[in-house]
Amino acid sequence: MILDNQDNGVLSSIIQKLELRIIPQEELIIKYGEIAQEMYFIIKGQVNIISSEGIHLAQIGVGKNFGEMALLQEGSVRSATV
Repeated sequence: MILDNQDNGVLSSIIQKLELRIIPQEELIIKYGEIAQEMYFIIKGQVNIISSEGIHLAQIGVGKNFGEMALLQEGSVRSATV
């Protein structure tokens, strides 16, 4: 995972910026091609990852994350819809 090798200062900084978002079932969280600004951690439920062509790529759930490219490269765009 992207955060596995980070020191406590970096992790503490990230933790202070976390916000809880409750997202209704079937609501799109991110859409392919949008500017990436957030990363998400799943603490309940599961999400489907869909390609730009509408192909179901994966389903992930509790303990997983997505959208990490937003942290790695400013101005990056979403590579899938979730």
